Amino acid sequence: MKRSRILLLLFLFSCTASKPVIDNLQIIAKHPKPIKVFGIGNWKPGYSVLTLIDANNQYFVITTKQNDTLKRGAIYIQ
Repeated sequence: MKRSRILLLLFLFSCTASKPVIDNLQIIAKHPKPIKVFGIGNWKPGYSVLTLIDANNQYFVITTKQNDTLKRGAIYIQ
């Protein structure tokens, strides 16, 4: 019984670890230009998940406010 309480406490403390928030600008700055839109997905209302591809054919994903003017294959400019 005592051992299970200790394991439960360790589990709960491991879930409370804070992670730094990464900004979309930081992500985009790490990739060589031009960046093209590869895919567009819907997230919660008013937001989109964009799959982007950089000049080195590296894929990455960002979350942004919904922009209905974006199309697949377009150059992504923030």
